Amino acid sequence: MIFRLENQELNSYLVCEIEPQDQIDPVSMQMLTNNSKIPGLAPLLFTQMDDKKFVKYNISTQVTAEMYLQGVVTRKKLLNLLNGIVTGMTSVDGYMIDLGAVILDSRYIFVDNKTGETHLICLPFVCRSFESDDLQKFCGI
Repeated sequence: MIFRLENQELNSYLVCEIEPQDQIDPVSMQMLTNNSKIPGLAPLLFTQMDDKKFVKYNISTQVTAEMYLQGVVTRKKLLNLLNGIVTGMTSVDGYMIDLGAVILDSRYIFVDNKTGETHLICLPFVCRSFESDDLQKFCGI
């Protein structure tokens, strides 16, 4: 899975090209594209150019959790981040999205600079599980 950043006018996007071997989960894709305000998840935009397919996440005004936790980490800052992660992880079940589709990597967890709201990246693919390894990495285990 390769991500890149893309700037379009005033917006910044985290972009992931869907590889030929990636099978899209239609239920997850529909839930993520039709419900732009799933608590704790970054809104997803699906695009296609010729035969290439992409999922994009608007990350304007946001920083990665890695950047958010640099410097002095207050209890409020840490609890805000953890609360946002828990919110995102519990939201997926209500939208019939596989929990394993959520990436728990501090480079791909975003915190809004203005609101402090946390957004997780969820990739709507079949048979992909980011949960176990990423959770261990995120917790430093």
